[in-house]
Amino acid sequence: MARTNWNISKKVSGSWTSDGTIYAPNVDFLDIKTSTQKKIPLANGSFGYVTPSTKYIKDPLTFVWLYVDDTFVSKIEGYIENATDLKITNGITGTIYYGRFIRGERKTSVGIENYYDLKADFELMDGIA
Repeated sequence: MARTNWNISKKVSGSWTSDGTIYAPNVDFLDIKTSTQKKIPLANGSFGYVTPSTKYIKDPLTFVWLYVDDTFVSKIEGYIENATDLKITNGITGTIYYGRFIRGERKTSVGIENYYDLKADFELMDGIA
């Protein structure tokens, strides 16, 4: 069965430039939104609540790829090492994710050379669109 690909572009001198494709993740991922509301204890023992002007944050997306080669791992690790601004387009839904890969975790299976399972966190940064 062939892998599905997603388009990936990187920001070069302020413009989006295609950097080919990456494999679609092999494992479902969560798109989490968290409120920034704070619970404050008051002098009378009750609680007050404060919501700053930034009302929520989005947690990084965690992509997991199974059985990928050195070339793919090097591409993702290069994005991390260079703090590359990226635009990833889901090849099925058309959803666009803007941000940077901020962490990679390569799993080597004993007895299998040059193929890995890779988990990478992608920090969402809509402001770079």
